[in-house]
Amino acid sequence: MQQVLEEAKALQDRYNNPDDAIWQALSNSGVTDRSTRIRTFKEVKTELSRALAHERKREQEEREIIEEDRREQMLRDAWAHQMSQPRDAWDPWYEKDDSDVSDELQK
Repeated sequence: MQQVLEEAKALQDRYNNPDDAIWQALSNSGVTDRSTRIRTFKEVKTELSRALAHERKREQEEREIIEEDRREQMLRDAWAHQMSQPRDAWDPWYEKDDSDVSDELQK
């Protein structure tokens, strides 16, 4: 079964239908007994489905990590930009006290 599974994985790119790849791999393996072919087909199909589901999950997790990194970088960039601006430009409650400025000038 392992040989058929490996060959079916290799043939999947050539066939539009994964079932066709499995049947071709079974034909290439030389299994002639009908019941053995059917049982092996079901086992290989199950394994291929698991492998495909695992691959899709891994790809989805990779996309989520990339998206999260992109969002975090955008927030860091926005924060850096905001902090580079004068405080009264971004803080609506900040009131610059003129006496503070005059005290600083006198020092």
